Amino acid sequence: MIEYGNFEYYVAPGYVKVYGVEWCEFCKKTKDSLDKLGVSYTFLDVDKDIISKQHFKEIGGSAYPLILTSNFLIKGYNENVINEKFSKENQSKKR
Repeated sequence: MIEYGNFEYYVAPGYVKVYGVEWCEFCKKTKDSLDKLGVSYTFLDVDKDIISKQHFKEIGGSAYPLILTSNFLIKGYNENVINEKFSKENQSKKR
């Protein structure tokens, strides 16, 4: 699920954060998908970082993973949505 909004309080424009936990298979798949697309991101393990856990809850996180940019978030793992939002080909079409 994609939500659009202004999330600049949590992540600067041009940056990507992935909230999750190390034991989550869908988090691993999300990281693999982003890696294949060449997307630079920061992985935040909410089990190990209390501030990340607080931010995760504040932005409506209820399941892992949660991908956050300054203007949208993706809840859960969906390879098609990740490809649509982060592929370089799609990014160049929007400019």
